Amino acid sequence: MIDQRRRLVACGQPLGTGVALLADSWACTNPSQGRGITLGLRHARRLRDLARTHLDDPHRFATAWDELTETELTPWYDDTVATDRARVDEMDALREGMAPPAPPPRLAEFLAATEHDPDLFRAFLECQAGLTTLVGILARPGVLDRARQLACEVPRTPAPSWQQLLRLIG
Repeated sequence: MIDQRRRLVACGQPLGTGVALLADSWACTNPSQGRGITLGLRHARRLRDLARTHLDDPHRFATAWDELTETELTPWYDDTVATDRARVDEMDALREGMAPPAPPPRLAEFLAATEHDPDLFRAFLECQAGLTTLVGILARPGVLDRARQLACEVPRTPAPSWQQLLRLIG
């Protein structure tokens, strides 16, 4: 796996000053979700903002940059890594002819509901575009209630098996 991230602060103390890990120098993940440029630009904008107020104190700058990155960017990193690992587990199971592991129920309900509700689909796209984390979307009032309602009302079409896919592509 290519997923990795770096920090220059340990136990609340900078390991060095005068360096700010930014975008891909801070973290790297599988590009499958296509959010790298969006998150890199967001990270750069936040670096600009922090430099305006903290550049006179290198120690304070280093710890503030680490805190900001951990608060605002690490949730995106964690979400991407979890999604990638779940997808790899799913592909491995399908290749072995086994049932894929089930996603967490609320995530499964939400993803299934996005196929049938334009507001939920837009919320999903908001996550994919790097605007709001999936955790943030699922925490919104009414989102899970609507997803659960649709999960009960609309039958889910099962994904084709590995063998069916191979027959389809011939």
